[in-house]
Amino acid sequence: MVAVSRYDFVSIITDEKTKKERYGLSPRINGIDLFDRSDTVITTQEGESLDYLAEKYFNNGRYWWVIAIMNNLSLPVGDFMKGGKKLVIPGNISKIINAYSIKRNEK
Repeated sequence: MVAVSRYDFVSIITDEKTKKERYGLSPRINGIDLFDRSDTVITTQEGESLDYLAEKYFNNGRYWWVIAIMNNLSLPVGDFMKGGKKLVIPGNISKIINAYSIKRNEK
């Protein structure tokens, strides 16, 4: 796997309607289009973060954004931290990384 900064895929995004800026993942990819049989669906526990889940499943917390893309999360934080949220954990993160790299190069 290629080493990347944990924030390489975070950009400042301007909401077209409100013109407010926020941090998010750009470009957007529909994670459901990348789903395959090697993926696992989990239910989060209280206090889990994307960094924690990436460390647990990929042995590298810097790949939190792969989980965010796969689950169409616009920000790396949210109500999943309370627990009880279903998330798809990719079985093959290289597939997500490659799809995202291709989409970024199309910009």
